Amino acid sequence: MNKSKSIHKSTQSMRIQEIQLRPVFDLTAYEDGFVFVSASFGYDGNLYILWIDQIPERERGMFVQSDLQQKRDYKVLIVDGVQNCVKGITTLESHFNLHYVQPLGEDLLLVGARSRYYGQDRYDLNGKIVDQEGQLLHELLLGDGIERVQTSVEGNIWTSYFDEGVFGNFGWHEPVGAPGLIAWNRQGEQIYVNTKADIADCYALNVVSDQKVWFYYYTDFQLGRITDPYDQPQVSLVETGLSGSHVVATNGTFALFQSGYNQKGQYSLLQQHGENKLSLAQKFSFISVDGDADELNVLDGRKDQLLFKERSYLYMVSLDELPRA
Repeated sequence: MNKSKSIHKSTQSMRIQEIQLRPVFDLTAYEDGFVFVSASFGYDGNLYILWIDQIPERERGMFVQSDLQQKRDYKVLIVDGVQNCVKGITTLESHFNLHYVQPLGEDLLLVGARSRYYGQDRYDLNGKIVDQEGQLLHELLLGDGIERVQTSVEGNIWTSYFDEGVFGNFGWHEPVGAPGLIAWNRQGEQIYVNTKADIADCYALNVVSDQKVWFYYYTDFQLGRITDPYDQPQVSLVETGLSGSHVVATNGTFALFQSGYNQKGQYSLLQQHGENKLSLAQKFSFISVDGDADELNVLDGRKDQLLFKERSYLYMVSLDELPRA
């Protein structure tokens, strides 16, 4: 493990550059009768959007349900991330509370963030593999408290976990997500388990390729990089000086983060110096086509891009589009 301190410019005098983004896709025509759940990048560069017909009520007004009392209708929209046109629509019914969708070869992986433990060998299987027609092919356990899900071109599944998944809840006294970051194959077998980073909550995940994975976590707020995860995993950790980013986009030289808990709408571009140092290069504020920053919500980071949503519009920004000082 390589654990080192970063070097930062003073942020007091650095001017925040305002960048106006333009919508890349309008969801309006596909929303009728459905409520938006999530959107994310696939390894193929496409966007995967998940809707449900009605958001399930929380248990006792607080906790997200896992297995629902009645089936709900879901819709998955696949959008070409380059041409910004629809490539496919999949509809399905499920009694499970689903939160994420990702490509898995020719099929789709749908994942519920919560999984309840009922007793020995009795628990919710919160990973659902379906075909393009929405027919269930396979179910697998991915653990409770899932923060992020990203699949790889080889057909593997990366899951990061928030604190309840790491420390246990919903009946899990020995939680599956205790390592904070796990990779699985299609059959639900663990093929990589984090042992290097002391993760209480893995905020951000970026699976660039099957040989390079980035993650950012609480409480150390370090950026982790995993290379060759399935054969001879090497892990490096470097301090970012940023607290509270739920996304990271990187091209190997620069990494873009949210600036912190109390800096809504602000983003910090850090420059990487080898494996051991990061320095603050620029600060940005992204605004929608209407000039609104507060309503532009960041959804996902993959490779060198971030994905945003504002009302019914999706926005993207890549590191190549950002000005340098």
